[in-house]
This record gives sequence, C-alpha cells and structure tokens, in this order.
Amino acid sequence: MIKTFFYLALLLPFLFACSAEKKLANRVVGSEWRISNFEIDDGRPRRERTQAQNIGTIQFNENFTGVKNIRLNVMGQNTTDDRPFTWQNTGQSISIRGAGSYFAKTWIVLKNRKNFQQWQSSEGNDGIKIMELRR
Repeated sequence: MIKTFFYLALLLPFLFACSAEKKLANRVVGSEWRISNFEIDDGRPRRERTQAQNIGTIQFNENFTGVKNIRLNVMGQNTTDDRPFTWQNTGQSISIRGAGSYFAKTWIVLKNRKNFQQWQSSEGNDGIKIMELRR
C-alpha cells in the first residue's frame, strides 16, 4: 500500500505537467490570432515604452508549424514579418523558432484563455516584450 502511494506521488507531477502542456497547445492551435497589443519596455531606469495595437496575425498549426503576417514600427524602424515558423510549448511557455524573425523567442504565458492570450519575453539588455493575442 505504501509502495503504491509512493509511486503514485512520483507520477502525479508528470501527469499534471503533460496536461498543462497539452491544454496550452490545444488553445493556440487552429484559428488565427490577432496581435491586439504589442509593448516593448527597454528596462532602463527611465523606462521608455513602445506600444502598438493590431500589428498583424499569427496562426499555430497542429503539426507545430505556423504563419504570421505582422507589420510593426519599432523605434522608427518599419518591420515586416511574414515568415513561416516552427513552435513548441511547455505548460507555461511557447517557443517560436524562425530565421530573421523579431518574434522568434521563448514567450512566458501570463494569461491562457480560450479567446485571449498574454505573453511576455525578456532578453537582458533588449528589455521586456509583452504580446496580447485575441481571436
């Protein structure tokens, strides 16, 4: 009896971890997400912020590929990102991979809802980026 309880206690965290991972993947896959808000905080003491609304769309496919159509002006530089990408996730993050993509990084999922996602990424000197997605 004690042995069974011990093995169950060891397996329980893995069962929940897989569940959170699958739940996040199921939520993002399918329909197109609109990037309703994108914010950059440079992380310096004076805290310069750049914010843009409705900068484009991103879609995650079931086979861990995706497409994006993004138009963004960052610090006076116009950026277009319509490159395909691959992605993977854990229960708390989504990693987007793709050469030359401004959005290719690991994003921490702050809010995971059916029709709303809020993600954050930080890269040391590059500051903090926050992205909000809506269906």
